[in-house]
Amino acid sequence: MTSKGTQEWHGYVQSVDDYTFTAVLTDATNGSEPDAVAVFQKSSLSEDDLKELDEGIYLRWTLTPDGRHPDRMNSSVSLVLEKWTAEDVTAARKRAAEFASEILWD
Repeated sequence: MTSKGTQEWHGYVQSVDDYTFTAVLTDATNGSEPDAVAVFQKSSLSEDDLKELDEGIYLRWTLTPDGRHPDRMNSSVSLVLEKWTAEDVTAARKRAAEFASEILWD
């Protein structure tokens, strides 16, 4: 669970260029926002993550409040080393929707 003020997105790398990479992201904090597309600098990754960067890799992007500067946020991008294809993402969303439709809400 994220703490107050922290914002987290999960997604996958859509494309990789010379200095940047593009990711499709889902809001993991609020959950209701539509997917977003973001472009990141490759320099924002650790050396280990940079070696693994490829289309389809799952990633996590977290923004946390800066304790020293309340008007600033700290950004952290990390790869979860499991490659997903667009078909994997579509299948996972379909399965999640099926689970959600089977929940009996009071």
